Amino acid sequence: MNVKLLIRCRKLNKLENYIAFLNNQDLNKIPPLSIGGTEELRNTNYDNLFSYLDEYDILKKKYSLDDVIKGETDFEKALSLMQWLTDTTYYNGMQLKLLPDNTLSILKFSYKKPFKYAINCRDKAIALADILLACGFKAYPIAIVGDKTFADYGNHLLVQVYLREKKKWVLLDPSFNTYFTDCNNDTLDVFEMRNCFLEGKDVVIHGYNFNGTQECIKVYKEAFIKSCLTNISTWHDNSNANRYTTVFKKRKAFDCRLPEYDLFEEWYR
Repeated sequence: MNVKLLIRCRKLNKLENYIAFLNNQDLNKIPPLSIGGTEELRNTNYDNLFSYLDEYDILKKKYSLDDVIKGETDFEKALSLMQWLTDTTYYNGMQLKLLPDNTLSILKFSYKKPFKYAINCRDKAIALADILLACGFKAYPIAIVGDKTFADYGNHLLVQVYLREKKKWVLLDPSFNTYFTDCNNDTLDVFEMRNCFLEGKDVVIHGYNFNGTQECIKVYKEAFIKSCLTNISTWHDNSNANRYTTVFKKRKAFDCRLPEYDLFEEWYR
């Protein structure tokens, strides 16, 4: 690793330093939003994208997830699980410790520990997707990546969850405890949100929580979300394949198209 980058990341192990770092970002240098191509993306293994893993039983018992869930609707329950993850783990996008893509490992590292043990957006997204799946939801992590024609393009990871009462996918961001609606207060999936931005329409951010603060919300909207929606992908399936590696190049790749919504409706029915 680059020595200067390592030194900077160690300095950002303090929350106040990380907040200052984000607030100092020059938003004028952020690439504009566009629509990326999907030719290079593979199809997901549709039947296995929502597989229930054996470790989910351990996850539910160890962290009493049945007691964590609150609310009557799928939406309320999903938000309560995201809130629990927000309340028990910190987020740091410059956390470079390579954890396995395994929620038991992620929570062992970060659960109810100081900011030094914060986890990055990949860890947060995978953890929330697993927690939702363990609790009976259909959910999967997605990656959003900025325009690759720029030298320094951004990226972020989020989660889509299917809400039965709404009969649609809804986008959640466990790193910042958010979900999104349009000006009519309709919840948005990832493609709907991109279309809103492209059409110049407002997107409302709900529940924003940046490690217990309201700091950096403009940076979040412009740099973490809007500019990164150019390229949208997920991983191949929800198997344990490559989940336990700590080798960067061998991690599960986010190189697949998202499920086709019409087909999912028919399949899920």
